[in-house]
Amino acid sequence: YMGDYNIRAVIGEAQISNEIGIKNKGNIDTEFPDSQCSRCISFNEKTQQIAVAVNSGDVQIRNIRHFEEVIHILHCADKWIEIVSFSPDGKYLAAVAHSKSVILYDAQKFRIHYQIDEELPSLATGIDWDSTSTYIRVLDMHMNTLFANVKRKKIDQNGIQNTRNLAWATQTCKYSFHVEGLFPPGVDKAYLSSMAKSDDNSLLAAGDSSGLLSIMHFPYPTPQSKISLRGHSKAIK
Repeated sequence: YMGDYNIRAVIGEAQISNEIGIKNKGNIDTEFPDSQCSRCISFNEKTQQIAVAVNSGDVQIRNIRHFEEVIHILHCADKWIEIVSFSPDGKYLAAVAHSKSVILYDAQKFRIHYQIDEELPSLATGIDWDSTSTYIRVLDMHMNTLFANVKRKKIDQNGIQNTRNLAWATQTCKYSFHVEGLFPPGVDKAYLSSMAKSDDNSLLAAGDSSGLLSIMHFPYPTPQSKISLRGHSKAIK
Protein backbone atom coordinates (compact mmCIF):
# COMPACT_ATOMS: atom_id res chain seq x y z
CA TYR A 1 0.00 0.00 0.00
CA MET A 2 1.46 3.36 -1.04
CA GLY A 3 0.11 6.55 0.48
CA ASP A 4 -3.52 7.25 -0.33
CA TYR A 5 -3.55 5.15 -3.47
CA ASN A 6 -5.77 2.09 -3.51
CA ILE A 7 -3.26 -0.55 -4.55
CA ARG A 8 -3.58 -3.87 -2.75
CA ALA A 9 -0.18 -5.28 -1.86
CA VAL A 10 0.64 -8.46 0.01
CA ILE A 11 4.40 -8.86 0.14
CA GLY A 12 6.18 -12.20 -0.27
CA GLU A 13 4.66 -15.22 -1.95
CA ALA A 14 1.58 -13.27 -2.84
CA GLN A 15 0.20 -10.85 -5.36
CA ILE A 16 -0.29 -7.16 -5.95
CA SER A 17 -3.19 -6.30 -8.20
CA ASN A 18 -4.77 -3.30 -9.84
CA GLU A 19 -5.60 -3.99 -13.46
CA ILE A 20 -2.68 -6.42 -13.53
CA GLY A 21 -2.06 -9.54 -11.50
CA ILE A 22 1.26 -9.67 -9.74
CA LYS A 23 2.32 -12.77 -7.89
CA ASN A 24 5.39 -14.58 -6.61
CA LYS A 25 6.15 -18.14 -7.73
CA GLY A 26 2.53 -19.03 -8.38
CA ASN A 27 1.62 -19.66 -4.74
CA ILE A 28 -1.49 -17.48 -4.76
CA ASP A 29 -4.49 -18.19 -6.99
CA THR A 30 -5.20 -15.42 -9.47
CA GLU A 31 -7.40 -14.92 -12.48
CA PHE A 32 -4.43 -13.67 -14.49
CA PRO A 33 -2.15 -15.94 -16.57
CA ASP A 34 1.52 -16.26 -15.61
CA SER A 35 2.55 -13.99 -18.48
CA GLN A 36 0.65 -11.13 -16.80
CA CYS A 37 2.07 -11.76 -13.34
CA SER A 38 5.24 -10.52 -11.68
CA ARG A 39 7.79 -11.13 -8.94
CA CYS A 40 8.73 -7.55 -8.14
CA ILE A 41 7.96 -3.85 -8.42
CA SER A 42 9.90 -0.67 -7.59
CA PHE A 43 8.62 2.83 -6.82
CA ASN A 44 10.37 5.98 -8.05
CA GLU A 45 9.57 8.66 -5.50
CA LYS A 46 11.09 11.38 -7.70
CA THR A 47 8.82 10.74 -10.70
CA GLN A 48 5.92 9.02 -8.89
CA GLN A 49 6.26 6.08 -11.25
CA ILE A 50 6.21 2.34 -10.60
CA ALA A 51 8.22 -0.26 -12.49
CA VAL A 52 6.26 -3.51 -12.74
CA ALA A 53 8.38 -6.46 -13.85
CA VAL A 54 6.11 -8.82 -15.77
CA ASN A 55 6.89 -12.53 -16.12
CA SER A 56 7.00 -12.16 -19.89
CA GLY A 57 10.35 -10.36 -19.47
CA ASP A 58 8.97 -6.85 -19.89
CA VAL A 59 9.04 -4.02 -17.36
CA GLN A 60 5.99 -1.79 -17.42
CA ILE A 61 6.31 1.81 -16.26
CA ARG A 62 3.11 3.10 -14.63
CA ASN A 63 2.11 6.29 -12.85
CA ILE A 64 1.07 5.91 -9.22
CA ARG A 65 -1.91 8.23 -9.73
CA HIS A 66 -3.14 6.44 -12.85
CA PHE A 67 -1.92 2.93 -12.24
CA GLU A 68 -4.06 1.35 -14.96
CA GLU A 69 -2.17 3.33 -17.63
CA VAL A 70 1.08 1.89 -18.99
CA ILE A 71 3.42 4.78 -19.79
CA HIS A 72 6.21 2.73 -21.32
CA ILE A 73 7.30 -0.88 -21.78
CA LEU A 74 10.94 -1.94 -21.50
CA HIS A 75 11.70 -5.23 -23.25
CA CYS A 76 14.34 -6.60 -20.88
CA ALA A 77 14.48 -10.36 -21.41
CA ASP A 78 12.75 -13.45 -22.76
CA LYS A 79 12.02 -14.72 -19.23
CA TRP A 80 10.84 -13.15 -16.02
CA ILE A 81 12.66 -10.44 -14.12
CA GLU A 82 14.06 -11.33 -10.70
CA ILE A 83 14.60 -7.78 -9.35
CA VAL A 84 13.89 -4.19 -10.37
CA SER A 85 15.16 -1.21 -8.40
CA PHE A 86 15.14 2.55 -9.02
CA SER A 87 18.23 4.51 -7.98
CA PRO A 88 17.92 6.93 -5.02
CA ASP A 89 18.12 9.95 -7.33
CA GLY A 90 15.40 8.50 -9.56
CA LYS A 91 17.53 8.70 -12.69
CA TYR A 92 18.18 5.00 -13.24
CA LEU A 93 16.32 1.71 -13.13
CA ALA A 94 18.20 -1.54 -12.58
CA ALA A 95 16.68 -4.79 -13.81
CA VAL A 96 18.10 -8.26 -13.20
CA ALA A 97 16.64 -10.95 -15.45
CA HIS A 98 16.21 -14.66 -14.79
CA SER A 99 18.92 -15.12 -17.44
CA LYS A 100 21.28 -13.51 -14.85
CA SER A 101 21.91 -10.40 -16.97
CA VAL A 102 21.92 -6.92 -15.38
CA ILE A 103 20.57 -3.93 -17.31
CA LEU A 104 20.62 -0.26 -16.22
CA TYR A 105 18.02 2.01 -17.82
CA ASP A 106 17.76 5.77 -18.06
CA ALA A 107 14.56 6.29 -16.04
CA GLN A 108 13.67 9.53 -17.84
CA LYS A 109 14.30 8.55 -21.46
CA PHE A 110 13.37 4.85 -21.02
CA ARG A 111 16.38 3.51 -22.87
CA ILE A 112 19.37 1.38 -21.93
CA HIS A 113 22.05 3.33 -20.11
CA TYR A 114 24.42 0.43 -19.46
CA GLN A 115 24.11 -3.30 -19.95
CA ILE A 116 26.62 -5.20 -17.83
CA ASP A 117 28.46 -7.70 -20.02
CA GLU A 118 29.35 -10.08 -17.21
CA GLU A 119 26.48 -12.35 -16.18
CA LEU A 120 25.97 -13.48 -12.61
CA PRO A 121 27.05 -17.07 -11.84
CA SER A 122 23.55 -17.80 -10.43
CA LEU A 123 20.19 -16.13 -9.83
CA ALA A 124 20.17 -12.72 -8.16
CA THR A 125 18.83 -12.42 -4.61
CA GLY A 126 19.55 -8.75 -3.86
CA ILE A 127 20.56 -5.45 -5.40
CA ASP A 128 21.67 -2.27 -3.61
CA TRP A 129 22.38 1.31 -4.63
CA ASP A 130 24.81 3.60 -2.90
CA SER A 131 23.37 6.90 -1.67
CA THR A 132 24.81 8.89 -4.59
CA SER A 133 23.40 6.51 -7.24
CA THR A 134 26.93 5.89 -8.53
CA TYR A 135 27.45 2.25 -7.52
CA ILE A 136 25.30 -0.83 -7.51
CA ARG A 137 26.06 -4.22 -6.04
CA VAL A 138 24.21 -7.38 -7.02
CA LEU A 139 24.30 -10.56 -4.95
CA ASP A 140 23.48 -13.99 -6.33
CA MET A 141 22.23 -17.08 -4.51
CA HIS A 142 25.80 -18.45 -4.16
CA MET A 143 26.94 -15.23 -2.46
CA ASN A 144 28.88 -13.87 -5.43
CA THR A 145 28.75 -10.06 -5.54
CA LEU A 146 29.03 -7.97 -8.69
CA PHE A 147 29.95 -4.29 -8.30
CA ALA A 148 29.50 -1.74 -11.06
CA ASN A 149 30.03 2.00 -11.41
CA VAL A 150 26.82 3.05 -13.13
CA LYS A 151 27.98 6.52 -14.20
CA ARG A 152 31.26 5.22 -15.66
CA LYS A 153 29.48 2.19 -17.12
CA LYS A 154 32.14 -0.13 -15.80
CA ILE A 155 32.39 -3.25 -13.62
CA ASP A 156 34.58 -2.73 -10.57
CA GLN A 157 36.63 -5.88 -9.97
CA ASN A 158 37.85 -4.39 -6.67
CA GLY A 159 34.39 -3.30 -5.62
CA ILE A 160 34.55 -4.85 -2.16
CA GLN A 161 37.47 -2.61 -1.21
CA ASN A 162 36.54 0.44 -3.29
CA THR A 163 33.01 0.64 -1.83
CA ARG A 164 33.95 -0.21 1.74
CA ASN A 165 33.38 3.33 3.01
CA LEU A 166 30.39 4.17 0.85
CA ALA A 167 27.00 4.94 2.36
CA TRP A 168 24.46 2.55 0.87
CA ALA A 169 20.87 3.65 0.37
CA THR A 170 19.60 0.07 0.68
CA GLN A 171 20.68 -3.20 2.25
CA THR A 172 19.09 -6.14 0.46
CA CYS A 173 22.34 -8.02 -0.20
CA LYS A 174 22.54 -10.41 2.74
CA TYR A 175 26.29 -10.98 2.44
CA SER A 176 28.25 -7.72 2.58
CA PHE A 177 30.66 -5.74 4.74
CA HIS A 178 28.02 -4.05 6.90
CA VAL A 179 26.33 -7.31 7.89
CA GLU A 180 29.40 -9.45 8.53
CA GLY A 181 28.92 -11.66 11.57
CA LEU A 182 25.18 -11.96 11.08
CA PHE A 183 25.20 -15.67 10.26
CA PRO A 184 25.08 -17.91 13.36
CA PRO A 185 27.75 -20.65 13.60
CA GLY A 186 26.96 -23.81 11.69
CA VAL A 187 24.39 -22.42 9.23
CA ASP A 188 24.79 -22.35 5.46
CA LYS A 189 24.57 -19.31 3.23
CA ALA A 190 20.88 -19.94 2.46
CA TYR A 191 19.98 -19.33 6.12
CA LEU A 192 18.89 -15.73 5.50
CA SER A 193 16.14 -15.26 2.92
CA SER A 194 15.88 -11.46 2.82
CA MET A 195 16.78 -8.25 4.60
CA ALA A 196 16.28 -4.49 4.62
CA LYS A 197 17.59 -1.59 6.68
CA SER A 198 15.78 1.45 8.05
CA ASP A 199 16.17 4.79 6.28
CA ASP A 200 18.04 6.25 9.25
CA ASN A 201 20.60 3.39 9.15
CA SER A 202 19.90 2.34 12.74
CA LEU A 203 18.02 -0.95 12.34
CA LEU A 204 18.15 -4.04 10.15
CA ALA A 205 15.28 -6.47 9.55
CA ALA A 206 16.25 -9.96 8.38
CA GLY A 207 14.13 -12.98 7.53
CA ASP A 208 15.53 -16.48 7.87
CA SER A 209 14.69 -19.97 6.63
CA SER A 210 12.98 -20.91 9.91
CA GLY A 211 10.30 -18.27 9.35
CA LEU A 212 11.59 -15.75 11.89
CA LEU A 213 11.80 -12.00 11.32
CA SER A 214 14.67 -10.55 13.34
CA ILE A 215 15.22 -6.89 14.20
CA MET A 216 18.82 -5.88 14.95
CA HIS A 217 21.05 -2.85 15.29
CA PHE A 218 22.73 -1.65 12.08
CA PRO A 219 25.47 -1.69 10.94
CA TYR A 220 27.42 -4.75 12.08
CA PRO A 221 24.52 -6.70 13.59
CA THR A 222 25.13 -9.96 15.46
CA PRO A 223 22.82 -12.91 16.20
CA GLN A 224 23.08 -12.07 19.90
CA SER A 225 21.66 -8.55 19.44
CA LYS A 226 18.44 -9.51 17.66
CA ILE A 227 14.77 -9.48 18.62
CA SER A 228 12.97 -12.31 16.78
CA LEU A 229 9.35 -12.29 15.68
CA ARG A 230 7.37 -15.09 14.11
CA GLY A 231 6.15 -14.45 10.59
CA HIS A 232 6.64 -15.25 6.93
CA SER A 233 9.78 -13.50 5.79
CA LYS A 234 10.18 -14.17 2.09
CA ALA A 235 10.39 -10.46 1.29
CA ILE A 236 11.15 -7.54 3.58
CA LYS A 237 10.98 -3.84 2.84
